Amino acid sequence: NSGFLYIAGHGMYDGISTGHGCGITTQTNKPSHKNISNTNFSNSQCVILSACSTGALVGNQYVGLGTTFIDNGARTLIVEPLVCLVMSLPKICV
Repeated sequence: NSGFLYIAGHGMYDGISTGHGCGITTQTNKPSHKNISNTNFSNSQCVILSACSTGALVGNQYVGLGTTFIDNGARTLIVEPLVCLVMSLPKICV
């Protein structure tokens, strides 16, 4: 766990590929990727995801990979490269 966590790569709705078949995911069908579904991020003050397609706004609700970080304890989430929207705590920027 780290106070700040920055992850960059090729984004998908359920994961980020960081190259050479490695990455992170919330799915169990990608054995070369680290499944973060049950990872504790409570020590993470800020998580930055710099990858396309890692989430979307559905109404005023953010859905996608980033919700795993918030659900598992991260305090702030920034999803690049989209426009930043400040929402209620925990803060989520997309």
